[in-house]
Amino acid sequence: MLTIDISCQLTDFNLTINTIINSNAITGIYGRSGAGKTSLLRAIAGFHQTTKGCILFDDKPWLQSSGNILISPENRPVSMVFQEARLFPHLSISQNLRYAQKRCKNSKIHYSNLVETMGIKPLLAKDINTLSGGEKQRIALARAILAEPKLLLLDEPLSALDTGSRKQFIGLLREIHKIYKISMLFISHQIAEIEQLTDEMMVIEHGKMTHFGKTADVIYALSDLGDIKEQTSLDLLINKSLPDFGITELLLFNDQKLYLPSHYIAEHQKTRVRCNVMSTDISISVTPPSSTSLMNVIPVVINKIVKLHNKAKLQVSYQHQRFFVTISLYSLLSLELDIQQQVYIQFKASALKTI
Repeated sequence: MLTIDISCQLTDFNLTINTIINSNAITGIYGRSGAGKTSLLRAIAGFHQTTKGCILFDDKPWLQSSGNILISPENRPVSMVFQEARLFPHLSISQNLRYAQKRCKNSKIHYSNLVETMGIKPLLAKDINTLSGGEKQRIALARAILAEPKLLLLDEPLSALDTGSRKQFIGLLREIHKIYKISMLFISHQIAEIEQLTDEMMVIEHGKMTHFGKTADVIYALSDLGDIKEQTSLDLLINKSLPDFGITELLLFNDQKLYLPSHYIAEHQKTRVRCNVMSTDISISVTPPSSTSLMNVIPVVINKIVKLHNKAKLQVSYQHQRFFVTISLYSLLSLELDIQQQVYIQFKASALKTI
């Protein structure tokens, strides 16, 4: 477990965080620019010397002001990956990687195995200045892992990558987490990235933690508050591919079939896929749709209705999966919708999105 109970004076406000993070999980950190996200990572890494309070990792103190304990950054088992790769330009790619490994006193991660896992063997012969942004980030991540940290801090590492590279990098991070059991904290401004990668999610505003919990639950809470565009986060089982139609059949709770365009399924996603559907992409029918081109149809119960100007915002549920739905006020009244009514939501396969 990572225990954080700190206070750190920043330029505009005081960063004050008190929480316990599961070290077996990948935790996302979300918030506006300047909210204190990077400062939190720097405090954990030991770069903010003015930080007061307590930081424990698996009960070992990295900071304990009451006992005058302050472990220096180089002696904390932490690696950071930034927005920019920050490779050493005067060293070859292999030398960049070996540099990190030399700093590791008890090397347990085999160099060649990691190179194979990360798919960077073809890059080793390249000039470092010819690498693409995605390739540089792969090398930076490999270098960070070869230092064999217990905690990997990722400060918006995907911000400069294109969509394809972001998908690959997210798959790579999950694979690294699975193989090497490294705890990760991942900062992003993109809800979709956090949704795809993380198990838990923290939201920071003006130096304070406002939300923390399972990623899907926090995204739901943010949608409910209107802090982000209303969307439903889904974790679905991949059931079978339908290549002739370019779609993949998914299962919600092992029984409700849903369909997603196959190109959204990344290579690393063998069994499950995380995706979302916007509230404005969902329609409602009071009777079972018998003839419709909308492939995703789910029987639900209406839990909440909020009237807002000429729109109506509904929360509906299938078992314990909640959905947000936005329809016109005219439709709400015409269909005579009410709380606890059983209806059907429907949306296109293309309305399900990943990254």
